[in-house]
Amino acid sequence: MDDLLEEMRQCKSVKACIDLALTDAYGEDEEAVAWLTCIETMFGRFKRVRLLGAEVTLVRFDLRNNEVVAVCQQGNRQARVTLDSLELPNPSPVEQLWLRAWKRFSATSGWSVTVPSSLSVFPSSSTCSALGAIVSAATWPTISKARQ
Repeated sequence: MDDLLEEMRQCKSVKACIDLALTDAYGEDEEAVAWLTCIETMFGRFKRVRLLGAEVTLVRFDLRNNEVVAVCQQGNRQARVTLDSLELPNPSPVEQLWLRAWKRFSATSGWSVTVPSSLSVFPSSSTCSALGAIVSAATWPTISKARQ
């Protein structure tokens, strides 16, 4: 992983990031795994992030339908959210570059979903329809109430 991280840090453009991420990736499944590897490598140092204005724990990154998502936790509640939902504390210039690369790639592939800023971090079942594309159905049993 250190070799990959060093190679990722050498990228100077969004295109270079995308090209590196997709090296030897053939088809959507391999592209998704390639991006997951790059996102984990570049952003794995972040343990606390902001999600819709609240500080939450970044547990890990995962794949959902070939889309890289962040698994966040607040208390005993977890949610899977898109990367553009997160605010990373003080990302470095190269981390910002990789975020732009991911956003550009995901926008052209149709993988990314933007979270409306008015939604609470951990919704009640009444907001289920608004978050259906953002929070995995598997997480609903662990989400009990919206933040008060």
